[in-house]
Amino acid sequence: MKSEGSIRHQLAQVIFRHRKKWVEQGLAKQAHNCVHNRRLALFGRTIGSCGYQEGTPEASRAICDVQFCPELARGCPWFQSKHTTEELKESFDVRFERLVTQARQRSGELAGHYPDVAALMWVLGDEDPPTHHDTNLPPPNSVAETRDAESPPPHGGSR
Repeated sequence: MKSEGSIRHQLAQVIFRHRKKWVEQGLAKQAHNCVHNRRLALFGRTIGSCGYQEGTPEASRAICDVQFCPELARGCPWFQSKHTTEELKESFDVRFERLVTQARQRSGELAGHYPDVAALMWVLGDEDPPTHHDTNLPPPNSVAETRDAESPPPHGGSR
């Protein structure tokens, strides 16, 4: 049987991995992560369009949407991430804390998003999961701050 300390350490590692994935997805060179991407409503659908140098004759106006060409943003010379590492870490922490608060009220939303975290918290009987400060794990800012991931993880989850 695993010790309580071992399970707590595993829980902290799982949370760290979720935070790291959240940051990597937010920094991935994909159309929805670019400051220049504009959402246009056309024929009952929403399509991404490049808004680089919007309002000038040099404006791109190209369709830049993962539905049509997922690789386009990865090779775009004008790509600029609309997120910073710090903003993404903060948004994860706020979202995660909200889910933990709801879990205390017996909502199943935490288990729906992070079943591994919910299971480990249940094993421990904890209402409060450990943070990255509770273990000797590297803090979330050790996630590479690269904005040019070769093969970013698939985009998922709501923000």
